Amino acid sequence: MVDRSVTHPILPVMQTTTDLDRALGFTIPARHARGRVVRLGPTLDSILSAHAYPPAIEALLAEALTLCALMGATLKDEAGQLTMQTRTEAGVVQLLVCDYRGGELRGYIDYDADRLAEAPAQPSLFALFGQGYLAITFDLATT
Repeated sequence: MVDRSVTHPILPVMQTTTDLDRALGFTIPARHARGRVVRLGPTLDSILSAHAYPPAIEALLAEALTLCALMGATLKDEAGQLTMQTRTEAGVVQLLVCDYRGGELRGYIDYDADRLAEAPAQPSLFALFGQGYLAITFDLATT
């Protein structure tokens, strides 16, 4: 049974024209389980097409944006914000930032093209990030 009461559109302007950008909560009562699934179409395409990222970087940003949308859709208050940021010291990716607020999503990656050229065709997460940190911030609005 799908619980449609916890549906959160990713882009408010998209909810009347398409169902491609959507976060949906679900429950499986027989298994005492619940979860959330997110599907990004035009939103993801719009963000990725704004930059000419190489395939490995584009795939990484797509995964990060999906994770950010998945977690951000759990925020109860529309004024709440979720920010996910990585900062590295010796990796291909120097900075990755994804942001979810009020049903809107944005993201950016700063990477070292020379290090990426030296990396394998399908680099591991460690090859992309090296050492650094990941911060996930839930900014809950207080009204």
